Amino acid sequence: MTDNATHVAAVIRETQVPQCRYQPLIQADPIIRQPITTWQQSLLRRLHTSLIVGNEDVAEAFNQLALLEAYRGHHDTALSFCQLQITYWRNLANRHRDELYLLPALQPWINTFRLQRWQQQNMTASSLYQQLAPERRNERNNLNDQYAISPTIGELLANPSAGKYSQLIESVYWLESSHQLLNIGDYAGLMQQIQSGLRQDIKYSIRSRLLEIWFKALVNKGQNAYALEALQRMKLTQSHHQLEFRALEMILSFNLGIDITDKAAQIYDELQVYCHRASDAKGLYLLAEFCKIYQQIGSHTQQITLWNQLLSLATLLNDEVLCFDAQFALSQLGQYSVSQIDTEAQYSDYKIIRDRLSLPIHSQHSQPIQTCLTHLAELNIEQSLTMLERMLSPSESKM
Repeated sequence: MTDNATHVAAVIRETQVPQCRYQPLIQADPIIRQPITTWQQSLLRRLHTSLIVGNEDVAEAFNQLALLEAYRGHHDTALSFCQLQITYWRNLANRHRDELYLLPALQPWINTFRLQRWQQQNMTASSLYQQLAPERRNERNNLNDQYAISPTIGELLANPSAGKYSQLIESVYWLESSHQLLNIGDYAGLMQQIQSGLRQDIKYSIRSRLLEIWFKALVNKGQNAYALEALQRMKLTQSHHQLEFRALEMILSFNLGIDITDKAAQIYDELQVYCHRASDAKGLYLLAEFCKIYQQIGSHTQQITLWNQLLSLATLLNDEVLCFDAQFALSQLGQYSVSQIDTEAQYSDYKIIRDRLSLPIHSQHSQPIQTCLTHLAELNIEQSLTMLERMLSPSESKM
């Protein structure tokens, strides 16, 4: 049989069998989505402490307060918090006449891109991400023009203390902008970007995740046979991320109508060992992705076992969203009460959960925090501390 005939036969076989959806599995640094109200109080306490003792928790608390508003579905408020943080770092840099204070402004600036992506503002998000391209980092961009920050990205990253921010820019540009191209279906632009990235001296973890995005694009285009051949040729199933790439091999084989009984059983057995070791957010999120895979290709017993393991770990780590996902999946498998889910989840602040239950998002109660952060951006530290103490007092926290 000729190569062309083999390809045609594979395509015909693919159209005759169910297709398993594939999402990249290699995790970066996922965050536990704990109940928002308690998370918010914890962040306000961290912010209060950091303003008194002067540590780096200011940036982390600021970033996560914006993230919580995005999780609630309040994207305009989240954007406002990001902009206030950029203003805070710019004003600190001006006060101290030191551009080193501008480096932390890169994180909330990038978060404004993410907010555009989350709201499906794809063209705007793509345009913003392209400003991070290596060849454009010495050009003026949105950070300079909209936020009145003088140095270019390249000038900021030239600072000897810019190490972690250089890594942030590299990761966001190569991975998130590639995901954005994938989301809008610009496969030509995506292939060009991935090829460019793989030619760069980038971290192994970024390289592996770029390859996953490439495979995802091939699966989206129905090129499972080519993807499987490339995966086996690259010997990625023997790499540092062998579990993730072996799962991809299993999915591609399934999509081609190849029997995966032995592969699925072997990976499932390995997951049982993995579940006993998993104890952090990265392990939790990887397990969640495998649950979704086995929901499509696994036996009823395998599905129940994996979702129960996810529920146990999510409960242990206090991830409200993945607890809900596991409970919902188990209810569909006849293992959990739908009414119990409704009772437990109806008070959730997470938009993703409320959407699943056809509930409206909660109304905003963030004005005191917004006022506090506005004072902080203006470097009115005393007023910020006063408002934080008021919000953290027992009488206020009960309101």
